[in-house]
Amino acid sequence: MKQTVLNDEETKDIDISLMHNLSTAYLYLQLRGVEKDGYVPVLSRYPYLEIKYVATKEKTKQLKRTNYINCFGEDSRDIEASLEKFRINTTTRKRALNLANDIVIGNVKHGLYIHSGEFQIGKTYLANAITNALVDKGMRGSFLFTPSLARQAKEFDQIEPRIRTLNESDLLVIDDIGAEHRSPWFRNEVLMPLLQHRLANNKLTIFTSNYSIEELTNLYGDSVDTRRLTTRILELAVEIHLDDSL
Repeated sequence: MKQTVLNDEETKDIDISLMHNLSTAYLYLQLRGVEKDGYVPVLSRYPYLEIKYVATKEKTKQLKRTNYINCFGEDSRDIEASLEKFRINTTTRKRALNLANDIVIGNVKHGLYIHSGEFQIGKTYLANAITNALVDKGMRGSFLFTPSLARQAKEFDQIEPRIRTLNESDLLVIDDIGAEHRSPWFRNEVLMPLLQHRLANNKLTIFTSNYSIEELTNLYGDSVDTRRLTTRILELAVEIHLDDSL
């Protein structure tokens, strides 16, 4: 044990007259470089010699992507999504990627309204990819599954702090808007104030939906209040349709 510790560049200057130091240094050399669940051992010397586990660069990124985003509702958050892996086999998908990159770089202040009637087309994936890229740069935010908010909207003791969090989020993803139980009350008392607050405070907002803005207008009922809602969406985001045909 002594020879192993003294012959290693990292541990050769450790006082091995103390059994604790000797055994700790020796154990560390056996563990060094071995990753476990995204953590690797390091030898800490102060205030005493001990082995600590620290997150790898990749694990640190994963933790950041998890902890910087509040998730509300269905678990549609994907911390592995990336803009580099987004499929760009059509003109509209290339445009969507360009718009996404502009948001991440900071060239624009608006968000995106990503829609398609097709399922598994990449709407939520793209929203997640943008989110991950922004979190990697230090932005915090929220990821909201709209039907979940609609179900809980009348539980006032829960909805008020949730709305406060959504209002304060630098980035907000409103996932699957239009799939919720659509009621005038939810439209006027929950969605409109939320969007108005974000618009007034220049907060980045990304939407995903199975419906175009025009279709969403018909779903909510073509009225003055609905037009106000869709106008706010278009003031916050650029509408982009995703397809998957060559």
